This record gives sequence, C-alpha cells and structure tokens, in this order.
Amino acid sequence: MRNMSLLRKFAVLSAVTIVLLGAGLAWLLSRQVQERVIGDAAAAAELFADSVILPLLSPEDLQEGLDFSRIGPLDRAASRAQSGGRVARIKVWNPEGQIVYSDDHTLMGRAYPRSEDLREALEGRVVTEISELEEAEEASEREHEKLVEIYVPLRFNQAAEPAGAFEMYLPYEPIVASIERDTGQLYLVLLGALGLLYAALFRIVSGASGTLRRQAAENEHLALHDRLTDLPNRVLFRDRAQQAIRAGRRSGE
Repeated sequence: MRNMSLLRKFAVLSAVTIVLLGAGLAWLLSRQVQERVIGDAAAAAELFADSVILPLLSPEDLQEGLDFSRIGPLDRAASRAQSGGRVARIKVWNPEGQIVYSDDHTLMGRAYPRSEDLREALEGRVVTEISELEEAEEASEREHEKLVEIYVPLRFNQAAEPAGAFEMYLPYEPIVASIERDTGQLYLVLLGALGLLYAALFRIVSGASGTLRRQAAENEHLALHDRLTDLPNRVLFRDRAQQAIRAGRRSGE
C-alpha cells in the first residue's frame, strides 16, 4: 500500500469497503426474505385455521372429543390442503395437550406434554419455527428431514381465551427453494447496484486525481520558470546546481 499511487489505494480500499457493505446488505436482505416467506406461510395457516377449520369445530369438540360425523368434513378439508404436497400434517390441540383431530387418525385422542410453542399458541400467539421433528408427537412426520411448524390459536369468540390450537406442518424444501430464488434475484440486483456505485466512484476519483496531477505539474512549472518568457528561473537553476553538486560528490568528480 505504501508504494501505491493515491488512485490505486482508493481503488483497493473502496473495493474492500463495497465488498464488506455488500456482504452485510446481502445477509440483511436474506434474513428479511426468510422472515417474509415464513411470515406468508404463517398468514396462510392462520387464514386456513380461521376460515376452514374453526367453522367445522365447536367448543364441545375441543373439550369432549370428536364424534365420527365431525371427522369427515375435517378430513376433506385436510385433504384439500394437502393436495400437491403443500401441507404435510394437520393437528388440532385442546388446552390439556391432547390431539383432538389430525389427518393421521392414529394420533387422535393422544395426549403429550405441551411444548413451549403449543403453550404460546394457547396464550394467543401465532408461533412459527423450523422443526427438526424431535418432539414425541412428531414421530409420524419424521419421514421429512425438516418441516415448518406453525401454531395458530383457535378462538370461537375473539374476546375470549383460545379454546385450543391449530397446528400445521409445511414441507421445508419448497420454502427453502422460494427463499433461495428470491435471495438470488436480490443478490444479482445488489451486485449490479454496488458494481455501478464502484464504477461511478472510481470514475469521479480518477477524474479528480488527473485534474490534481495536471494542476500540480502546472504549479511546479510556474514555480521553476519565468512567467513572461517561460525560461528557467533561478529556483530551477539552484535546484539543478545542487543536484549536480551532490552527484559530483558521490562520484568523486
């Protein structure tokens, strides 16, 4: 760096700065894309719970369990949601941690220790996480490596406490593909924008550096030459004489 010209130093330092800025922006944008995609999935699950599942249930169903006539409509709703592989599993929980309904009927009626996510949903919050499927009630979903797990509180009266919770598992791979597609597009836009910024800055600084060099050369010429005749002046004579004397001393001439 010490031996570089000012323009080259600027080129190197500005390139490093823009690369670091780009890396930071890329990380931030990727996080925002992931949060947006996961948020969209949670909004879809909440809409499905409120508009499809809740009308097929009653408070008594969550307290006493479902009779056979109530299971069929829920099965059909689950089948429509699962068409095309969009949904991996659906569960409805009561406040005691019992599965009142699931598209996997072998889980219905089973009770499990309430997970932290389920407790938060029963307190009225929509909870979303990427699940590694380590909980006991997730044994039937372990054919998938990962799933996006969404808990939605179920309220029959919006002013009342949740009467239960709706749980939906979404396949992780399509969500990852969507995130990668969106982040890839953002990275291309970001790369192009930073490239244009670097080119614009380099052109401005290069032009300014050239102007400064020309002005410095002109000032040096004016300092060493007569303004009227443009002949060398005494300052230049003394400088050249001193250089000749020093050279003669070194060579012994």
